[in-house]
Amino acid sequence: MLNKDSVITKFPQVETILNQMKERSVNAGEYIFQENDEDHYFYLVISGEIDIVKKNSDAKDRVIAHLKSGEILGEGALSGIYSKPASAKAITNVELLTLSHENFEQMLKDDCHNGVNFLLSILNVVNGRLNESNVKLLALYEINKLTVQYRDDLPKLLKIFTEKIMTITDAEEGMVLLKNSHSDTYRVGYRSHEILDETIMPKGGIDSHKIVQDDKLQCLYVNLKNLGVLVLCRREDETRFDEDQIHTVVLAAEQVANVIEDSGVKASKKAADMLHQKRFTI
Repeated sequence: MLNKDSVITKFPQVETILNQMKERSVNAGEYIFQENDEDHYFYLVISGEIDIVKKNSDAKDRVIAHLKSGEILGEGALSGIYSKPASAKAITNVELLTLSHENFEQMLKDDCHNGVNFLLSILNVVNGRLNESNVKLLALYEINKLTVQYRDDLPKLLKIFTEKIMTITDAEEGMVLLKNSHSDTYRVGYRSHEILDETIMPKGGIDSHKIVQDDKLQCLYVNLKNLGVLVLCRREDETRFDEDQIHTVVLAAEQVANVIEDSGVKASKKAADMLHQKRFTI
């Protein structure tokens, strides 16, 4: 039997309907369901970690949420919404409890009181998730406004962006390093404290994002489309950056990376125009 204690603690009503639920195991790397699948099941995560993934306009997968033990997914199936708006992929081996829409409907007929209490507990979780999403969306909206306002003032944008991200994530220090594409070296675009400089970059570089921790600091590194790196740091003894914070930072960093890319294109064009003018003058 699976260890259901964590689930029962979070959803006390589950204990009364365990006989309606089935166990399911999913290996790391496998999908529980994929985007647009017709799936009639609601899921409770007993153990393991799951990424909720959605394809963007370029048909590339983007992680929009990360679930762990005690969390839920596929709740739309309880109300008869079977088409999945995103994919659920097991990052580690995952153990689940599942409840089909049909079994839930039967449960409501057989024991309406427990069925309604169970549904209310699910709604409370969904409401909390929506509140968290609203905070994230507001932060991304504000950063998007900054990228528009300071599109032609990169130093100012990097300063305000870094300070905003530090506030959102409760980071103590932050820095943006800009990459020299010709020499693969970095220079400081902005830093909140002089203790931070390009020497803080980990060996091997940053493909996407990475947390590096030593006896003094824990630092989150986020790749800016290979044009630079965002660095956020906390003291080692403080809480680690959580998955929701990391996903918000990654999404926000992509917006700023687009401005950095655009700034580089403009600088190259300006240099080419100047060179052309000199040749014409000669």
